[in-house]
Amino acid sequence: MSAHHCTMSDPRDTFDPLIRKAFQSEGLKSYYLKFRGGNEKGEGYIGDIVFVDVFATKLDGAETVYSLVLKTGGKNKSMRQIVRLGFEREIYIYSKVIPAFWQLQEEYGMVKFASIPRCYLTILTDSQETLLLQDIKSVGFQLYDRKTVMNLDHIKLVLKVLGQWHALSFGLQTKHRLEFSRLTSKWKCPAEEIFVKSHVGKWMNLAQKHLLSVLEESGESELLLKYKQKTDNHMATSIVKDILYMEKEHVVITHGDCWNNNLMFKYENTSEASPTDLCILDFQISTLSSPVIDLSYFIYAVSSTDQLEHFDSLLQIYHQSLSHYLRQMDCDPQNIFSFTDLLDHWSKYSAYGAMINPLIVCDNLVDKDNAASYANINEVYESIIESVDKKHSELFSSRLIAVARHFTKDV
Repeated sequence: MSAHHCTMSDPRDTFDPLIRKAFQSEGLKSYYLKFRGGNEKGEGYIGDIVFVDVFATKLDGAETVYSLVLKTGGKNKSMRQIVRLGFEREIYIYSKVIPAFWQLQEEYGMVKFASIPRCYLTILTDSQETLLLQDIKSVGFQLYDRKTVMNLDHIKLVLKVLGQWHALSFGLQTKHRLEFSRLTSKWKCPAEEIFVKSHVGKWMNLAQKHLLSVLEESGESELLLKYKQKTDNHMATSIVKDILYMEKEHVVITHGDCWNNNLMFKYENTSEASPTDLCILDFQISTLSSPVIDLSYFIYAVSSTDQLEHFDSLLQIYHQSLSHYLRQMDCDPQNIFSFTDLLDHWSKYSAYGAMINPLIVCDNLVDKDNAASYANINEVYESIIESVDKKHSELFSSRLIAVARHFTKDV
């Protein structure tokens, strides 16, 4: 751990101008910084993260501590286009979309959507992408063990919060359609750049190929046939791209990357079986699409056979939360996005999550020593699949088979 001391009249290094700008209204007299490291291997594929504590003394003599996360875009040339698009999107979500959602909620006397970290500062120039966010670990949030499937209490909480997030899009479309159109017009699609066009797409297709091998080697010949029929023997990237560009009657601003690494939970006591709060991180793949883009991605990413047995009730929990939020904005859920609409969307678009699932499960199970990083993701995806299959073969296979079976149950 290193510390950097400064007062408001001292020379600034590169970090100090960010602090000064972010806290200019806080009345800081002096402060010093303690850095706590950065993102570990396997975290933050398209940028760099630094954790820092700001120990500040205010003009009135009061002392306070700000625990922060600094996210900056990486400079790897092979990834710069994706980096730029992802950071543009997340900065836009924090600087434009969330304030619009909060203003809508204020109109209807609602409590602000708060399942996100506080954003202190965003910077977007021709050569720089920066976000300065609250470090929610400092207030008790923690990641769920990515190598284990989520229990139902965690899944239910995430679905409730996704219901709220999606409801804000539907509410803004209903009450202020022109504003919503202005916010989302001419949006590029980060999901296509990452999951279809980049090295991640190659990884996704290899993971799908591994799934087919697992089904064959496990004697799941009938399931293998159903999977091939359901996908029409198309590659995962082709199916994902088709779904992203399908015309959809009901669309929301999705989170886009709803899996273990982007979900942090809080607990009231030492038991971690039942969370009391959730914070969603990383909006870099957010796009305008069906709610099922988020739902299928998340449910399949964190589930195995036991969780998927509760699928019907999980969709009900999501829709009840969505409906409750919509009613608070004087919107009729039945007219905007009924449960029948949800089921119809699941039938049409859930292949999105099913195609990405083998990649996500692989990423969940890989050991940190073998994980991909921003610098080497284009080189290591084949070895990652091999290492996961070698060390976690039974768990890897069982999760892939469970999702494939659920995905093809109507075939």
